[in-house]
Amino acid sequence: MSAATLREAEQARLAGDLDAAMAACQGILARLPEDPAALNLIAAVAADQGRIEEGLGWAARAALADSRAAGPHYTMGRLFEMQQRLGEAEASYRRAIELAPRDARAHNNL
Repeated sequence: MSAATLREAEQARLAGDLDAAMAACQGILARLPEDPAALNLIAAVAADQGRIEEGLGWAARAALADSRAAGPHYTMGRLFEMQQRLGEAEASYRRAIELAPRDARAHNNL
């Protein structure tokens, strides 16, 4: 159930329907409060909505929920960059690269 809902949330985000993406993530997190993929996606949606501090909180929870996932670190880098906290953004992108060396997004943002 949550995998399908997560795919729907991702599709809604890509289509620009951020409210639907947020609602779907919240639904997953109501059942599975530490789901790392849903936490990271809700952080990315918050970033897309300009809700930086909220996004950082979600991304930090995602990183704690799955210490091997690069996504939360990339998302934190993006959020830090939005705040012009460039040193923290760089550190986050570098951590994302350590965890997923082939993921071009973090390389591109350095």
